[in-house]
Amino acid sequence: PYGTHRVLWSGGDWVEATTSLPYTSIGVQLWGSGYLGWARVLFDGEEVWRGLSTSLGNKCAYYGGYIEITGFAPGEHTLRVESLAFDHHPVKIAAFGFSNQPVGK
Repeated sequence: PYGTHRVLWSGGDWVEATTSLPYTSIGVQLWGSGYLGWARVLFDGEEVWRGLSTSLGNKCAYYGGYIEITGFAPGEHTLRVESLAFDHHPVKIAAFGFSNQPVGK
């Protein structure tokens, strides 16, 4: 209903994507209004980012950005986003992205 794939409303809410295809990078885009909340991103269970979603940038009155993971070995991998709900604002996940293009191209 909000034009995004998932909205995490409270602490402990999460969404994840798992793949075993031979991608060279995977990521997640957090994107929405200035009322985005706190989140963390985990790659294969290890935290790779934590912060206020609006701190990732802004453009045209929307806030957020893309968190990309590269340089991992072939195999099954999981990218997970968790809401930390420090301030009770939602975390909006626009999309998960996957690429098999060589990194840097």
